[in-house]
Amino acid sequence: TAVELGHNMESEQGGRAGAHDAFDKDGNIYEYKISKNHSWNFQDISENVLNKYLLDNEIILAVKNPEKLEIIDIYTAKPENTIPRLKEKLAEKEARNGKLRRLQVSLSKGDLKVIKATKIL
Repeated sequence: TAVELGHNMESEQGGRAGAHDAFDKDGNIYEYKISKNHSWNFQDISENVLNKYLLDNEIILAVKNPEKLEIIDIYTAKPENTIPRLKEKLAEKEARNGKLRRLQVSLSKGDLKVIKATKIL
C-alpha cells in the first residue's frame, strides 16, 4: 500500500517515539488501517491516540487480499472527519455495553460516506 502511494513506512510497530505509520517525501504523515474486507479496526482510541490522529495528513483505509498480495481498494479520509465518527461509535458502544474495558471500534464501508472518504484506488 505504501509503495502504491509513494509513502515510507515507519520501521517499528508504533513508530519512533510515537511516530506515525508512514510519511511521504514532503514530510506529511499518515495513519494506515489495512483490512481483508471493508472493516477497519481502531484499537486503544484514547484521547491521546485521537489527538495523535489529528497530526496526520490523512488516514489511509486499504483493503487487501493477502493470499494474492493484491490491493483491492484504497480510501483516504481527513482526521477531522474521521475522529468524530470514531467518538460517536465509541459512545454508541458504551451506551449498549456500559463502561468499556477496551476502547476499540471499527469503521465499515457504510462509514466511508460519513467520514467523507475518497476512493483513490
